[in-house]
Amino acid sequence: MKNKTRSLLALVLLAAWACIPEANAQSGRQANAIWIRDSAKVVNLTYHPSGISASASTARANIVDTAKCLQAQTSWYADPGTTYKWMHSGMLSTIKTLATTYGYSMVVTEYLGGDHSSNSRHYQGTAFDVSSINGRGVSSSNPYWRTFNQRCRDRGATEVLGPGYPGHSTHVHNAWPTGTSSSSAGGCIDTVKKPSNLNATALDTDRIKLTWTDNAVNESNFTVQRSGTSNTGPWTTLTSSLGANTQSYTATGLSAGKKYWFRVRAYNSLDTSEWSNVDNATTKENKPSAPSGLTATAVSNDQINLSWNDNSGNEDGFRIYRSTDGTSFTLIKTVGTNVKTYNNTGLASNRRYWYKVAA
Repeated sequence: MKNKTRSLLALVLLAAWACIPEANAQSGRQANAIWIRDSAKVVNLTYHPSGISASASTARANIVDTAKCLQAQTSWYADPGTTYKWMHSGMLSTIKTLATTYGYSMVVTEYLGGDHSSNSRHYQGTAFDVSSINGRGVSSSNPYWRTFNQRCRDRGATEVLGPGYPGHSTHVHNAWPTGTSSSSAGGCIDTVKKPSNLNATALDTDRIKLTWTDNAVNESNFTVQRSGTSNTGPWTTLTSSLGANTQSYTATGLSAGKKYWFRVRAYNSLDTSEWSNVDNATTKENKPSAPSGLTATAVSNDQINLSWNDNSGNEDGFRIYRSTDGTSFTLIKTVGTNVKTYNNTGLASNRRYWYKVAA
């Protein structure tokens, strides 16, 4: 009876153990990698402790690739040469949990990169090495590494090494089983598609209206940026709080007669789209001040000379209108900037004419 009880207990434990890596599967791979990439609590080295140059396979490069939902790369100088593997999603989830739930900070020296034993799980994307925990280098006297490793073991690591194990006096090594669904393709975030067909239209002297096509189905907000310099920036963010499904925005407080460039992108808590196309518009000029002091002087039986005061500093010219009844006016001439006189010739003698001038 005693043996039977012990066997039953072993079966229960085995069943629970077997479920740990599969429960994670590949879900959340990219989201966790993004968190690890951006977290101040997880430093991923941009070089190999060996000193050999292989920038595409550093810990930082592996995480950056995985954050893009790409396979990570082994080092060219390692036993398998350059290969590409999906990083184990359960391992990534554990790293995030170590930082967020248990408060650990760490320096990761290698994931797939570096040179290890020929059958190393690093080459399968299921192992990571850490050289510093909570700001202290890993050594036999570091008070954190044993509990750190136990946390990894609790979350499915089956190869758990540290000080006291040959070759691991200055770092800990935790590896998960290979060949499980946690190492299969997938776990990518549904990307947010970028807006398109951005169109900018000037409404008046200080407002430009933007419209665009919303191509995303999972965005939470939109960001709108403006440049007053060129289509490449520098950019100023006007808003990042436009809600989902928004397809228009009016930029206000602009300067009259000035050209502005705009771009828009969508985002949610997990992903940010690329920027839309850039479009521009020029705000309308302030209306020029009306001329004053218009005088009309008949100088012959078929000519009347006009003169006026130019009160505007931004006119493109002046339009001169004439009427034979004082009610219906017809445009007879457009003259240039700063012109203040006009001689109207070829008129009928003994006929009365009315004039007005607009800037």
